[in-house]
Amino acid sequence: MKSIPALLGLTLLSITFHAHGMERLFTFDNDRVASPPDGFLIEGDTGGTSTFAVMKDESAKSPPNFLIMQGTAYGGSKYLIALAWFSNIQDGEISVWLKHAGQPKTARTGGLTWRYQSSNEFYSLEWDTTKSLLSLILTENGRRKILDKTNLPIAPEQWAQMKVRFEKASIRCSINDKTIFETEDSTIQKAGKVGLLINSNVMVAFDDFDVKGND
Repeated sequence: MKSIPALLGLTLLSITFHAHGMERLFTFDNDRVASPPDGFLIEGDTGGTSTFAVMKDESAKSPPNFLIMQGTAYGGSKYLIALAWFSNIQDGEISVWLKHAGQPKTARTGGLTWRYQSSNEFYSLEWDTTKSLLSLILTENGRRKILDKTNLPIAPEQWAQMKVRFEKASIRCSINDKTIFETEDSTIQKAGKVGLLINSNVMVAFDDFDVKGND
């Protein structure tokens, strides 16, 4: 996978740094429309023109802007990931509002990633609304292992909040403040980046990405 640095015109005052961590709410409202969001590193090689881009739309969870994939993928990496550039979090909590848009038969899988070490080593919570399937996944040495999964439908064009809290080996995942998964896995214990994840060629909108954590 290749790394594509996003524009870094980041307003540093919007980030709160603590002795051993950070807090940041990414609303995308002050970012340049039709461009990657400030403060993010875009990972993935789709073989096409696809990337994350900010879109202006009054249907955003907190108007005027949200984040969505833009362009076309021709192959290559299965995922496109937007990583918070300054994040290095071992224990914390991340959440995002997401909405699955597009035609009913369009592939729609989006979610969160944390303790991201490389494209071959990270955790992810992925929601495939085409199959109404929510999955907690460990990627290790490039291989995906499902830690937990459940059927969970979402209405088209409806915003829902996805949240993950991770501390040491404990992982708790919730949708709209309802706990869906609660498990333990100690495979990746090192601090890593956090971010947003989509399949290539999908219509998933993200808004209000909230990051809290310690390194």
